[in-house]
Amino acid sequence: MREQRIGSPRRRGGAVALVAILIGVLATVALVFVSTDPVDHTNGHQVELGLPLTWISQDRSASDPPPHTDARLGSPWENPTHVRLAPALADTAIVAVPAALVLLTAVTLRRRRF
Repeated sequence: MREQRIGSPRRRGGAVALVAILIGVLATVALVFVSTDPVDHTNGHQVELGLPLTWISQDRSASDPPPHTDARLGSPWENPTHVRLAPALADTAIVAVPAALVLLTAVTLRRRRF
């Protein structure tokens, strides 16, 4: 088995991929903690999050919130919450791919510089 150096291209590629995936996951999950306008066509009874794809939605009809108020995800025990995995993975990839390209460019430029 061939010994790999710390700076080998294979290790750099793996590290860049791992960091890019972590950035994508953090950016996707961070959307859960932001406030949003409830979806207008439901009169504030549905909160949907995800950028650009909606991957988490919550039914707020039991609490009857006033329309056009900022809302965050509430307790999933009181408000039925639906999570869709495919759009969540797509949102993660939409963030992770550009992050990987930026990281690879930075690694390549830094390597050429030294």
